[in-house]
Amino acid sequence: MGVGLTRTRLAVAALLGLGSWLGWPGGLAGADPFPNTDMRGADNNQHTFCFPTGAGSVPARSRPNYTGSMAYLDTATALFDTLIATCNGNTDVLFREVDITNPPGTRGSYSCISPNGAGRCETSRVDIDVAQIFTDTAVRFPGAGQPFTDNFNINMLKSIRHEVGHSIGTNNDGTSFIDMNNLFIATGVDVRGCTVSGWVPTELRWDLYSPHHIPEINAFY
Repeated sequence: MGVGLTRTRLAVAALLGLGSWLGWPGGLAGADPFPNTDMRGADNNQHTFCFPTGAGSVPARSRPNYTGSMAYLDTATALFDTLIATCNGNTDVLFREVDITNPPGTRGSYSCISPNGAGRCETSRVDIDVAQIFTDTAVRFPGAGQPFTDNFNINMLKSIRHEVGHSIGTNNDGTSFIDMNNLFIATGVDVRGCTVSGWVPTELRWDLYSPHHIPEINAFY
Protein backbone atom coordinates (compact mmCIF):
# COMPACT_ATOMS: atom_id res chain seq x y z
CA MET A 1 0.00 0.00 0.00
CA GLY A 2 0.99 3.65 -0.35
CA VAL A 3 2.18 5.98 2.38
CA GLY A 4 -0.14 6.01 5.40
CA LEU A 5 -2.68 3.58 3.93
CA THR A 6 -3.18 1.30 6.92
CA ARG A 7 -5.97 -1.26 7.18
CA THR A 8 -7.73 0.88 9.79
CA ARG A 9 -7.66 3.99 7.64
CA LEU A 10 -8.87 2.10 4.61
CA ALA A 11 -11.76 0.76 6.64
CA VAL A 12 -12.68 4.24 7.82
CA ALA A 13 -12.47 5.59 4.28
CA ALA A 14 -14.67 2.78 2.99
CA LEU A 15 -17.30 3.42 5.67
CA LEU A 16 -17.37 7.11 4.86
CA GLY A 17 -17.40 6.58 1.11
CA LEU A 18 -14.18 8.54 0.73
CA GLY A 19 -12.41 6.23 -1.70
CA SER A 20 -14.56 7.29 -4.65
CA TRP A 21 -13.46 10.89 -4.21
CA LEU A 22 -9.95 10.08 -5.30
CA GLY A 23 -10.75 9.03 -8.83
CA TRP A 24 -8.62 5.89 -8.38
CA PRO A 25 -9.94 2.53 -9.62
CA GLY A 26 -11.14 0.69 -6.52
CA GLY A 27 -10.91 3.84 -4.36
CA LEU A 28 -7.99 4.15 -1.98
CA ALA A 29 -6.71 0.63 -2.54
CA GLY A 30 -6.52 1.33 -6.27
CA ALA A 31 -3.91 4.03 -5.80
CA ASP A 32 -1.19 1.44 -6.35
CA PRO A 33 0.54 0.26 -8.44
CA PHE A 34 2.03 3.39 -9.98
CA PRO A 35 1.54 4.74 -12.58
CA ASN A 36 -2.23 4.71 -12.66
CA THR A 37 -3.65 2.36 -15.26
CA ASP A 38 -4.72 5.15 -17.62
CA MET A 39 -1.39 7.01 -17.36
CA ARG A 40 1.70 5.57 -19.02
CA GLY A 41 4.51 7.26 -17.18
CA ALA A 42 7.52 8.82 -18.90
CA ASP A 43 10.13 6.77 -20.76
CA ASN A 44 12.84 7.63 -18.20
CA ASN A 45 13.73 10.13 -15.47
CA GLN A 46 15.23 12.68 -17.90
CA HIS A 47 12.18 14.90 -18.51
CA THR A 48 12.96 17.31 -21.35
CA PHE A 49 10.50 20.00 -22.42
CA CYS A 50 10.03 22.72 -25.01
CA PHE A 51 7.76 25.52 -26.20
CA PRO A 52 6.52 24.86 -29.76
CA THR A 53 6.21 27.83 -32.09
CA GLY A 54 3.03 28.79 -33.93
CA ALA A 55 -0.51 28.42 -32.60
CA GLY A 56 -0.57 28.13 -28.83
CA SER A 57 3.00 29.29 -28.37
CA VAL A 58 3.63 30.17 -24.71
CA PRO A 59 4.48 33.91 -24.41
CA ALA A 60 7.76 34.88 -22.79
CA ARG A 61 6.03 36.47 -19.77
CA SER A 62 4.37 33.17 -18.91
CA ARG A 63 7.30 30.82 -19.45
CA PRO A 64 8.77 31.13 -15.93
CA ASN A 65 5.65 29.32 -14.66
CA TYR A 66 6.54 26.35 -16.87
CA THR A 67 10.30 26.34 -16.36
CA GLY A 68 9.76 26.67 -12.61
CA SER A 69 7.28 23.81 -12.60
CA MET A 70 9.72 21.56 -14.44
CA ALA A 71 12.59 22.60 -12.13
CA TYR A 72 10.35 21.57 -9.23
CA LEU A 73 10.64 17.98 -10.48
CA ASP A 74 14.37 18.19 -9.75
CA THR A 75 13.88 19.18 -6.12
CA ALA A 76 10.79 17.11 -5.27
CA THR A 77 11.27 13.90 -7.25
CA ALA A 78 13.83 11.60 -8.86
CA LEU A 79 13.27 13.23 -12.27
CA PHE A 80 15.48 15.84 -13.94
CA ASP A 81 14.33 18.51 -16.35
CA THR A 82 16.05 20.06 -19.37
CA LEU A 83 14.68 22.88 -21.54
CA ILE A 84 15.16 22.10 -25.23
CA ALA A 85 15.43 25.17 -27.45
CA THR A 86 13.86 23.46 -30.47
CA CYS A 87 11.21 20.76 -30.06
CA ASN A 88 12.09 17.40 -31.59
CA GLY A 89 10.97 13.78 -31.54
CA ASN A 90 12.88 13.10 -28.32
CA THR A 91 11.30 15.92 -26.29
CA ASP A 92 9.21 14.63 -23.38
CA VAL A 93 6.75 17.50 -22.85
CA LEU A 94 5.47 20.11 -25.31
CA PHE A 95 3.77 23.07 -23.59
CA ARG A 96 1.06 25.19 -25.20
CA GLU A 97 -1.41 27.84 -24.03
CA VAL A 98 -4.73 27.36 -25.81
CA ASP A 99 -8.47 27.83 -25.43
CA ILE A 100 -9.82 24.44 -24.30
CA THR A 101 -13.52 24.24 -25.12
CA ASN A 102 -14.25 20.54 -24.67
CA PRO A 103 -15.39 20.03 -22.02
CA PRO A 104 -16.25 23.60 -20.97
CA GLY A 105 -14.43 24.84 -17.90
CA THR A 106 -11.31 22.75 -18.52
CA ARG A 107 -8.15 24.42 -17.20
CA GLY A 108 -5.55 22.06 -18.64
CA SER A 109 -5.17 18.86 -20.60
CA TYR A 110 -2.56 16.15 -21.14
CA SER A 111 -2.15 13.71 -23.99
CA CYS A 112 0.52 11.17 -24.86
CA ILE A 113 1.21 11.84 -28.52
CA SER A 114 4.04 9.34 -28.88
CA PRO A 115 3.65 6.11 -26.85
CA ASN A 116 6.36 3.47 -27.08
CA GLY A 117 6.19 -0.31 -27.17
CA ALA A 118 7.17 -0.60 -23.50
CA GLY A 119 3.95 1.06 -22.35
CA ARG A 120 5.68 4.36 -21.61
CA CYS A 121 5.23 7.77 -23.21
CA GLU A 122 8.03 9.25 -25.31
CA THR A 123 6.35 12.63 -25.92
CA SER A 124 3.42 14.31 -24.16
CA ARG A 125 1.54 17.48 -24.97
CA VAL A 126 0.34 19.71 -22.13
CA ASP A 127 -2.19 22.43 -22.92
CA ILE A 128 -3.07 25.16 -20.40
CA ASP A 129 -6.12 27.43 -20.69
CA VAL A 130 -4.93 30.61 -18.98
CA ALA A 131 -8.22 32.42 -19.64
CA GLN A 132 -10.15 29.71 -17.78
CA ILE A 133 -7.79 29.90 -14.80
CA PHE A 134 -8.24 33.68 -14.81
CA THR A 135 -12.02 33.28 -14.85
CA ASP A 136 -12.00 30.71 -12.03
CA THR A 137 -9.89 33.06 -9.91
CA ALA A 138 -11.98 36.15 -10.69
CA VAL A 139 -15.13 34.40 -9.45
CA ARG A 140 -13.55 34.02 -6.00
CA PHE A 141 -11.54 37.26 -5.99
CA PRO A 142 -13.46 39.87 -8.04
CA GLY A 143 -11.50 42.96 -8.92
CA ALA A 144 -7.78 43.54 -9.15
CA GLY A 145 -5.52 43.28 -6.14
CA GLN A 146 -2.93 41.13 -4.42
CA PRO A 147 -5.37 38.41 -3.26
CA PHE A 148 -6.40 37.87 -6.90
CA THR A 149 -2.80 37.85 -8.11
CA ASP A 150 -1.64 35.43 -5.42
CA ASN A 151 -4.48 33.01 -6.08
CA PHE A 152 -4.09 33.20 -9.85
CA ASN A 153 -0.37 32.43 -9.56
CA ILE A 154 -1.01 29.41 -7.29
CA ASN A 155 -3.65 28.08 -9.68
CA MET A 156 -1.39 28.55 -12.71
CA LEU A 157 1.39 26.56 -11.06
CA LYS A 158 -1.07 23.97 -9.76
CA SER A 159 -2.58 23.48 -13.24
CA ILE A 160 0.80 23.14 -14.96
CA ARG A 161 2.15 20.71 -12.34
CA HIS A 162 -1.13 18.78 -12.41
CA GLU A 163 -0.75 18.12 -16.15
CA VAL A 164 3.00 17.47 -15.87
CA GLY A 165 2.05 14.95 -13.20
CA HIS A 166 0.01 13.07 -15.79
CA SER A 167 3.10 12.93 -18.01
CA ILE A 168 4.97 11.07 -15.26
CA GLY A 169 2.10 8.78 -14.25
CA THR A 170 -0.15 10.48 -11.67
CA ASN A 171 -3.93 10.46 -11.98
CA ASN A 172 -6.60 12.99 -10.98
CA ASP A 173 -7.26 12.96 -7.24
CA GLY A 174 -10.79 13.86 -6.25
CA THR A 175 -13.12 16.48 -7.59
CA SER A 176 -12.13 19.38 -5.32
CA PHE A 177 -9.67 20.47 -2.66
CA ILE A 178 -12.49 20.09 -0.12
CA ASP A 179 -12.57 16.36 -0.85
CA MET A 180 -8.87 16.09 -0.19
CA ASN A 181 -9.06 18.03 3.07
CA ASN A 182 -11.94 15.84 4.27
CA LEU A 183 -10.04 12.70 3.32
CA PHE A 184 -7.00 13.84 5.29
CA ILE A 185 -9.11 14.65 8.35
CA ALA A 186 -10.92 11.31 8.23
CA THR A 187 -8.04 8.97 7.38
CA GLY A 188 -4.70 10.74 7.71
CA VAL A 189 -3.96 9.96 4.05
CA ASP A 190 -2.40 13.15 2.67
CA VAL A 191 -2.99 13.50 -1.06
CA ARG A 192 -3.48 17.25 -0.77
CA GLY A 193 -1.59 18.70 -3.69
CA CYS A 194 -1.56 19.62 -7.35
CA THR A 195 -3.07 16.31 -8.50
CA VAL A 196 -6.49 17.43 -7.19
CA SER A 197 -8.90 18.67 -9.86
CA GLY A 198 -10.31 22.19 -10.14
CA TRP A 199 -9.70 25.50 -8.41
CA VAL A 200 -7.63 25.60 -5.22
CA PRO A 201 -7.21 28.20 -2.45
CA THR A 202 -4.07 30.27 -1.94
CA GLU A 203 -2.05 27.74 0.02
CA LEU A 204 1.31 26.49 -1.17
CA ARG A 205 0.50 22.79 -0.65
CA TRP A 206 -1.91 22.88 -3.60
CA ASP A 207 0.81 23.57 -6.17
CA LEU A 208 3.05 20.73 -4.89
CA TYR A 209 2.98 16.94 -5.24
CA SER A 210 1.58 15.34 -2.12
CA PRO A 211 3.46 13.31 0.53
CA HIS A 212 1.57 10.27 -0.77
CA HIS A 213 2.60 10.65 -4.41
CA ILE A 214 6.26 11.65 -4.15
CA PRO A 215 7.48 8.25 -2.84
CA GLU A 216 5.47 6.50 -5.56
CA ILE A 217 6.97 8.70 -8.27
CA ASN A 218 10.50 8.24 -6.96
CA ALA A 219 10.17 4.48 -6.66
CA PHE A 220 9.01 4.26 -10.28
CA TYR A 221 11.91 6.31 -11.65
